[in-house]
Amino acid sequence: MAVKSVFNRIIHPILIGCFFWIACGDIPRDNALDPLNPDSTHPRKHLIEAFVNISDHPSRYNQWMLEALNDLEALYEEDLVIAIYHRSINGYPDDYASPVSNTRYNDLYEALDDEAIRGVPDVFINGTSQRIQGASDPSVAFDRLQAAVHEEFSNNHKFYMNVQVSTDMIDLTAAVTLSRLGNQDASNLRIQAMIISEYNGAYRNHVVQDLEISDTINHLDEGEIKEIQITGLTIDPSETQSLVIAIMNDEASYAYQADVIPID
Repeated sequence: MAVKSVFNRIIHPILIGCFFWIACGDIPRDNALDPLNPDSTHPRKHLIEAFVNISDHPSRYNQWMLEALNDLEALYEEDLVIAIYHRSINGYPDDYASPVSNTRYNDLYEALDDEAIRGVPDVFINGTSQRIQGASDPSVAFDRLQAAVHEEFSNNHKFYMNVQVSTDMIDLTAAVTLSRLGNQDASNLRIQAMIISEYNGAYRNHVVQDLEISDTINHLDEGEIKEIQITGLTIDPSETQSLVIAIMNDEASYAYQADVIPID
């Protein structure tokens, strides 16, 4: 069994101080990363979920959107987590399509208003907070994506995650330590976990292969820390894969925070 931990040094130095020489109540609550500091915060990573089809369709709309996403990621690599869902639609099969792609797309689509139109390419930023459909060319698609991302950059949410990954053959388990920063509580949250693969060739990055969503986390007090286990994910040890983790609302239609962890 392999175990990997991603710990951004936010919680554990504070907790260690509780065990040595001083009581937790004596710690000055002026550390910006202390969950019990009412002003604590952590940089937000924004989740982009793109739905595409790269079959032999004569149009290039999907490829142009993927090119624009590559350029966007190159510019804002530290701020974004990108997951690409391939879909087979209208008689055009996509070799990288997965059953979870249609399930996730339907969930997001149902969270939209009744006049929403289905199709690809279709890009969602932080759930349904921002949506970009179609791509007339790569530069126009990039401009639209960048404008939407800039709007999201102004919306920060005070959550922190520590993720520990363990693998056993093709099974992956993620232990997610979740804390609510700042001076507000939170309710009705879920953790969404995705396995993404990196393939050789154009338009084959960040391909979603599997997805699981946790049970509802009913409540998280300000400064509270909880651990959630995500099981049921399947990996392919022969591929280059990563785990994407996102803190979502109860309907999984809005992402508060996201991160990506390489799977060794």
